[in-house]
Amino acid sequence: MTARPPAGRGPGQVSPRLAALLAIPAHRRSHGQLDGDWAAVFPGRSHDFDDLRPYVEGDDVRDIDWSATARNPVPLVKRYVARRDQTVLFLVPTGAELAAAGVGGEPKLVAARLVVEVLAGVAEARGDRVALVAGRPDALTVLPARRGAAHRARVVSSLTAAIDDPPVDVGTVLERAARYQRRRAVVVVVADDVDVDAGLQQAVRRLAIRHDVLWVTISDVDPTGVEGTLGALGGPRLLPVRARRAARVRAAHLAADRERRRRAVSLLRRNGVSVGRVDGPHGVMAGLHALVREHARARG
Repeated sequence: MTARPPAGRGPGQVSPRLAALLAIPAHRRSHGQLDGDWAAVFPGRSHDFDDLRPYVEGDDVRDIDWSATARNPVPLVKRYVARRDQTVLFLVPTGAELAAAGVGGEPKLVAARLVVEVLAGVAEARGDRVALVAGRPDALTVLPARRGAAHRARVVSSLTAAIDDPPVDVGTVLERAARYQRRRAVVVVVADDVDVDAGLQQAVRRLAIRHDVLWVTISDVDPTGVEGTLGALGGPRLLPVRARRAARVRAAHLAADRERRRRAVSLLRRNGVSVGRVDGPHGVMAGLHALVREHARARG
């Protein structure tokens, strides 16, 4: 089962409003002649001013030209010309973790695919190229940066996971991606809930030195709210329903989960990574919008 972009649009169609809402500004200037003016898949600002146009909902208020607005009946925003030939690299560690249930009961892979599909469509609408590194260290899928609906469909369909896959070493996948992507890019990591240990933190730091890194976490299902037998990675089953739903067990689980999430977010942000969370397929748009807002604030 696959989820589709909102508003009934196909993979080759992205509404201007969606493209504006999910326009991710780049923080890093590119140094390579072939990298484009900004290493950004979703151009926000370039240093090349083009003209002025009326403000529309979704524009960054920091683009308003207040001097010109004072002489006109409507607010005016500056429009910039962004160089193309820029790349967004989707980095998706896939293993048994993404095959497990997420919020809403569907496999987390469904939400991960939708995240990639939506952002890849926005990238192409902005004139950028899309690349993919996905899988496990021993079975990586690498698709070079290209444009086109057929390429985007291949990127999405290349994301697979099975419950009998081995767990994935996210840090090693990040290290491999850093060696693959030499030119500056926007790297969008789409991953399961992970514990950010020292090894993963080092891999994130190395990736963020060269690239803008955005991290999308696909939320786990809350095991204390699930009826019936719930399978677990590395074991045949978790606690029975009665024990899982006991108030004390639920409270302890929620407290531990909040602390784990807080620590992971803190460590990622400390290394210059913008962090977002998606709670199932129906939470994709809200999660991506919040991620874009955080990335824009970090720019300032």
